[in-house]
Amino acid sequence: MLILEAYSVLRPCPTYTLHIQDSAGPWSYPEHTHRGFGDLLVVERGRIRQRVNGHDLQLAAGEAIMVRPADRHALEGEGFRFHNLNLPVGEFTRLAAYAGDDLPLAGLLTARQPPRTRFAVADRQRILADLAELTAHQGGPGTRALLGRFLLRWLPAFLGQAAGAPAGAGPAWLDPLLRRIEDGVARGLTVADLPRLAGVCQAHLSRSFRRHVGTSPSQHLNRVRLHRAALELARSERPVLAIGYGLGFASPSYFYRLFARAYGLPPAAYRRRHRMP
Repeated sequence: MLILEAYSVLRPCPTYTLHIQDSAGPWSYPEHTHRGFGDLLVVERGRIRQRVNGHDLQLAAGEAIMVRPADRHALEGEGFRFHNLNLPVGEFTRLAAYAGDDLPLAGLLTARQPPRTRFAVADRQRILADLAELTAHQGGPGTRALLGRFLLRWLPAFLGQAAGAPAGAGPAWLDPLLRRIEDGVARGLTVADLPRLAGVCQAHLSRSFRRHVGTSPSQHLNRVRLHRAALELARSERPVLAIGYGLGFASPSYFYRLFARAYGLPPAAYRRRHRMP
């Protein structure tokens, strides 16, 4: 079996990179996370097996998955062809800030598990043509506009998955709690508030998050906080420190460190690059 060597944490890329993985024989890629970017993986033929946040997933031809920076995943398969779009999370968040409430893309980064979708047969040749166009123009002029057009066309297909796993895939209190986290981070919600809001003890809360969300309660809360911070940095002129404090980060250095780890840039540099006009 061909096993590609990889670091456990992959680093940011330019505006985007796109490559095709085509294998007739066995192939695998070891478990890893991303720093500052995510993957949009579209299967053209065959099947790909992914293990994401401890969950085993099968992707067939015409299916796609969006793996976010905080997700841990590994891949393997045989006799397949897939397209892999590496997307800096800052570019995605900038697009989400632009789309606003008309197209609620923001929830894709904070959903319980990586959103996935199956494209209709009639759409598959069209998305493959769009991916070929992105491949041909990567690194050239106008790449950001080309990427934005592609994402606005195809990301809505993932929005049905933004609420998380299917009903019944976790305790009844979990999805309401995730919604309360999304709503409460702007009011300084802390991890100490979560057991009370869920109505369960801390140990049960932690076990359920590990099993059904793939991360700890504090890591998920920070994921939502950081995404909200990125949206505010892109949309507003509010001071960086005020954004961090308002989202519940008591230490500026901790906020800066987590933000740079997730987005590949410190907050001020992120604002300069992704500020909306």
